[in-house]
Amino acid sequence: EYPTNKTVVELFQEQVNKEPDNIAVVFDDKQLTYLELNDKANCIALKLREMGVKPNDFVAIIAHKSLEVIVGICGIIKSGAAYVPIDESYPESRIKHILNDCKPKALITNSLKISSDVQVIKLSDVDSLDSISTNPPIVNSSDDLAYVIYTSGTTGKPKGVMIEHKSIVKLVKNCDYTVLD
Repeated sequence: EYPTNKTVVELFQEQVNKEPDNIAVVFDDKQLTYLELNDKANCIALKLREMGVKPNDFVAIIAHKSLEVIVGICGIIKSGAAYVPIDESYPESRIKHILNDCKPKALITNSLKISSDVQVIKLSDVDSLDSISTNPPIVNSSDDLAYVIYTSGTTGKPKGVMIEHKSIVKLVKNCDYTVLD
């Protein structure tokens, strides 16, 4: 059994409330606690909402691996949108195809080599954002999209696979484990 009516955002905020000072993410020599990650993600979420992003809209994220990518993904989900991860090492034609197919409302990046007519948030600006401790209102239901991942498909053209919040919640709850001493 798992909470079928909960979203990823609700589970994350429960964890923030439960263990705000525990380390949530580590990358190289940088780390963030749950509270720090939440506050930075709130900044991204509110910026995206100001841009008009709503539930089930797509927000693409094109970036190399970094701590800020996790902040960006959390911010996208907290905004209500579904994130679309795009590997920056993809050929330009593949990136353009994915962007044209999903038509994102915004793009989050730390090194964009492709011109785009959508609004952009630069991940390099995340550290300069003021932390916002007030969580934006949750606007999703468990049936809303959390992310879309593109696969190569049998035709060789990338196809988007849409994943709802409830699917992630089920996976997370099925992976709960107890550490034995």
